[in-house]
Amino acid sequence: MKKRLLAGIALLLSSGVCAQNYNAVRRMEYEVGIGLNKGHGLYGTAAKPRIQLYAEIRMNMKDSPFDIGLQGMLGYFERQRSAGYFGWQSDLGWSETIRSKSLVTFADYNLRRWKNIAPFVGLGIGMSAIEDEYGVGAECPERYYDTAFVLNPRIGAEFFNHLRITVEYKRMQREYSFFGFDIGVVFGGGYKKPKK
Repeated sequence: MKKRLLAGIALLLSSGVCAQNYNAVRRMEYEVGIGLNKGHGLYGTAAKPRIQLYAEIRMNMKDSPFDIGLQGMLGYFERQRSAGYFGWQSDLGWSETIRSKSLVTFADYNLRRWKNIAPFVGLGIGMSAIEDEYGVGAECPERYYDTAFVLNPRIGAEFFNHLRITVEYKRMQREYSFFGFDIGVVFGGGYKKPKK
């Protein structure tokens, strides 16, 4: 999945499509949204998809297909293995919940070829505060706190200047990294009304 995401970003960047009407776009836009994320499996256990919430402010650069943005995101995902009996040894089961609060700065390249569909590719860097809660069997869970550097490629499209769909990968240490699929509502931005 990660290779496909990076290949899609490279394809769009190398397409040579010229973005149009840079000056006809409003400078500031805001986005709030919700998404699903899925982390990597560890210790023979797959991660369960869970929800993330985010808000982002972006500024469209003058005479340029680029915008820069700042995104705050809250999210979590879980890993779990049920109790069972394996060979001569009893397994009490195991569960883990990863909660992250991230702040990421993005640069996006926008392909404004069409009025109602604007594909984009972007890359972000930032930091995330991590809470890792884990436990074995019915024992009280333990908590571990950490911080992580975030490298965040993303690709998506904005529809009708108000609906934005994004596929992303937040890369941190493997146990914290996850794929995300987000749907956001955009306020502001879009094309300026022509002057009469």
